Amino acid sequence: MKKITSLLVLIAFSLTFVGCATDYGTYGGQPSPAAGGAQGALIGGALGAALGAAIDKDDRGTGALIGGLLGAALGWVIGQYYVAQVRSQQQLVSQDPQAQMYYQQAVHQQRPQLIDLNAQLNPSPVRPGSTVGLAADYTFVTPPGEQVPVSEERRIYDAQRNLLYNDVKKSVREGGEYRTVQEFKVPPQAQEGKYYYQVAVDVAGQKKDSGQKEFQLARVNGKLVVVALK
Repeated sequence: MKKITSLLVLIAFSLTFVGCATDYGTYGGQPSPAAGGAQGALIGGALGAALGAAIDKDDRGTGALIGGLLGAALGWVIGQYYVAQVRSQQQLVSQDPQAQMYYQQAVHQQRPQLIDLNAQLNPSPVRPGSTVGLAADYTFVTPPGEQVPVSEERRIYDAQRNLLYNDVKKSVREGGEYRTVQEFKVPPQAQEGKYYYQVAVDVAGQKKDSGQKEFQLARVNGKLVVVALK
């Protein structure tokens, strides 16, 4: 029983780094709920299957099936995925000298240019149990009239760099400045200590990585809160 309880806590931690849809006003843009939910079902199903097999050692197949169905159901609440084009490519190139330089390179080389990438948790600070958006702000330009494949990968690690959360979104987009947000939830049963988040973006083979950024969970007046974000 103790082992099962530990497994439940571990699975719950992985699954509940997600959130239900919330007011989108702080993000701007449009939600894409199907994409977020489908990915959540895949993650939840895999974790649930592992849990089911561990619970029913005498019949691992049945246990994995039950656990997989449970995990898939939980995975659908991974949270919304939001997209906002902050500036079109035309606006970007006309307003930003650096973007204009990269645009000239894109036209000359006939391939897109990924200019910048930043990642942050939104809002900050964050209380466990509340819905959080892991935001990616990035800018790229393309040759005139082109739309290119874009891949975003978000990860969250514990202090030992164990992967707790991994989500990949793929799309086809025109050049411009974008903000995208994937919601998740900091679980109430999360342990105190350091955690790290990371975002990587690939635009038609042009890649940038935010690097691992730290946030800290600690008890303040008996409540587990985020006390530092770097």
